[in-house]
Amino acid sequence: MRYIPPEKRPDLIKVTIPKGKRKVYKQVAKELGLSLSMLVQHGVEEYMSNHADEESIRKLKAEEKLSKKKQRLLEAFDALPKESRTIILKLVEDFAEKALAVKNI
Repeated sequence: MRYIPPEKRPDLIKVTIPKGKRKVYKQVAKELGLSLSMLVQHGVEEYMSNHADEESIRKLKAEEKLSKKKQRLLEAFDALPKESRTIILKLVEDFAEKALAVKNI
């Protein structure tokens, strides 16, 4: 085994799964032509990309006690289709960027 300097070593994560699932996961990875590690990495990355818009809402809910009106608004937002939430969040981000640009003029 060759030496890998500390700054180039990969991060290691230990994952605990239910008994017997390791064989199932390894078989799925093998059928996809991936290592078990790569299958897990792909799964996490896919989850993050599919749920990125939801994270900001969860953080907002956890940060403060919301007024009833804000709570109803967030619940209505959560009920929207994913595509609609994505469009709305993009519009808000664009608006915030433009507002900051105007403020810095």
